[in-house]
Amino acid sequence: MDGGDIKLVEIENGIVYLKLQGPCVECPFTELMVKFGIERAMKEEIPGIRGVQAIAPAQPEP
Repeated sequence: MDGGDIKLVEIENGIVYLKLQGPCVECPFTELMVKFGIERAMKEEIPGIRGVQAIAPAQPEP
C-alpha cells in the first residue's frame, strides 16, 4: 500500500467529486488513476455516474 486515500466529497448531476489525500496528492499518475481506474469502475457499477473529478487539496469543496 502507498498510504494514499480518497475522500468522497459529493455527487452532483452525475459527477463524483473526490479529494485525494496522502501520497496520492503529488503522484504523477493520479489523473490516469482517476480517469481510467476510478471513473471507469464507477461508471460500470453505478447507474447515472457521468464522470469523476479530483479536487486539489487546497481547493474548497463544492
